Amino acid sequence: MLRTCSRLVRRCAGPPGGRSFSSESRDWLGINSEFISMRGLGITSRVFNGLPDFVRYSRGTPRIFVSGASDEVRSSMYVLSQFPMKTRVDLPEFVQGAERAAHIVLQRLYTQDPEATKTFLEQLAAPESLKALMHKPSASVEDSDIKDRAVLEQLNVNTAALESVAYTWERAGEDVKSEWLSMRVQYDVTEHLLISPKGGESIEDRRAINTQFTWTFEADVTKPEELEWFIVTATPFVEKPAVLTTNAAQEEEEEKEE
Repeated sequence: MLRTCSRLVRRCAGPPGGRSFSSESRDWLGINSEFISMRGLGITSRVFNGLPDFVRYSRGTPRIFVSGASDEVRSSMYVLSQFPMKTRVDLPEFVQGAERAAHIVLQRLYTQDPEATKTFLEQLAAPESLKALMHKPSASVEDSDIKDRAVLEQLNVNTAALESVAYTWERAGEDVKSEWLSMRVQYDVTEHLLISPKGGESIEDRRAINTQFTWTFEADVTKPEELEWFIVTATPFVEKPAVLTTNAAQEEEEEKEE
């Protein structure tokens, strides 16, 4: 579960000699016998206990996994989320938290205060993701001399879905010293903007844009009480007018009514 922004502060660097398993490759199926002997029983128990819930939400609505993900990929994401020894991560709850994170970040990007926005984002995102987060074309976060001012009046998260899950662990002798989970989330959102010209030289305008981006969240899951997610990577925001999407949806609705 994602905490509030004030809790997303700790950068958990990956272990230099750790072992990772990812849903993006088949290496999670090749787990060695030593790992199975140490962890297999606990993981199997957790997987089977949560299986009814997984079956229910894996193809339900709202969508938890990206469209087109195979049964194997969905299953691998679920299984890897059960690898941590003590920390339980509920995938639907995580995705809901990822939606809230999108609302928090995007609303902040439209405040027209670049320095305050950067300071805010530094609390919840790794340095390598900061540049992509700060460059929001429609918000012009990095340009204080823009002619128009955009106000985010409404944000609709059309899709927030898991693309991949990765688990990393580090050993100290016979004990597991540290564990990490990484979750990559694909977003598709619609932003409803009020465009106000600086100086009031012309009439205000309203626009709707469709924005797509992907964020990777990471957390140290060694201790449940210290669970804190942060954004470690972010793709550039891809924007396009939402008029065609809106018209298509309206036509579809009219056809249903007929």
